[in-house]
Amino acid sequence: MKKIFSIFLLSFVFTLSSFARHAPKSDKGIFLSPGQHFDYVMYGYVWDSESNTYDVVFAPGFVGGTAPVILGLSSAFTNALPKYVSSEWYSDCFDMVPDACRFANNTITNYALVYFPTKARENLWGAGNTVKDSFVTAGEFIFDDMPEAYSGCGQFVSENLGKSLGGWLTPPLAGLGILGASVWYPLCGIGSVTAGSLGGLFQTMLAGGCVGCIGGSFLTAGGAVGGSVPAASLRAFMAPGAEALWAGGAGTLATVVCEAWNAAVVTPCSFLEPRPKGKHDTALMNFYPAYRNHPDDPASLIRKK
Repeated sequence: MKKIFSIFLLSFVFTLSSFARHAPKSDKGIFLSPGQHFDYVMYGYVWDSESNTYDVVFAPGFVGGTAPVILGLSSAFTNALPKYVSSEWYSDCFDMVPDACRFANNTITNYALVYFPTKARENLWGAGNTVKDSFVTAGEFIFDDMPEAYSGCGQFVSENLGKSLGGWLTPPLAGLGILGASVWYPLCGIGSVTAGSLGGLFQTMLAGGCVGCIGGSFLTAGGAVGGSVPAASLRAFMAPGAEALWAGGAGTLATVVCEAWNAAVVTPCSFLEPRPKGKHDTALMNFYPAYRNHPDDPASLIRKK
């Protein structure tokens, strides 16, 4: 099947390439000659009378547009599907089994027996410290910061009461300061205790979660070991087919898009393209950089003719 497909493809390419390079005898004229127009649409290249090559930036050409499906099918038949008859492929797949055993051992040793118990203990200690620290902070707000604010208000009055400009405002301003401090610092203390209590509760919940994760580590390790053989089998028998389907499907879709682009955009534009004059070999970015100038690109055979 592969040989038949390759023979058909090469026949198709060389048949089309026999019409390539319609270099005009003269570069006189405004628009492309009929031969140049043909090359423009079919290959995405134009040649002038001196055989200088012009790579049309946005035109893959109908022949060049077949490159994605050619490469996709080539990858499917030469890279993906041959894995089914490769002993090395099956060996690589079933290496997942000892890898899963090592993963299970690391999970139980490092996480279930060391990390999660340590983390649970740290969180429980942290929960108690968080609550204790919040009460300490609340006491500082009420018993240190609030009296200091009162003292500052009294000093403000004593320093400014006798001044001629605005001195009479100092008592009411100090009263407002005392009132604000009497409200603000107790609220700060209540907020500190509330936040600390919520933080302690959260860390306690984390500690419980770590204890639950110990059992989860054993389940994960057991699942890895138990599922390694089915997973390896599924990979061995499904992956090459999926890879081939993806390569062929993506290549086919890209070719369909390229051919539609050629029909809808490139062909009409070719009638408006000016005829190239003089030596000028363009090296602009290509329409389809993954395939343009690729050795398997049919247009490359034409370009090198």
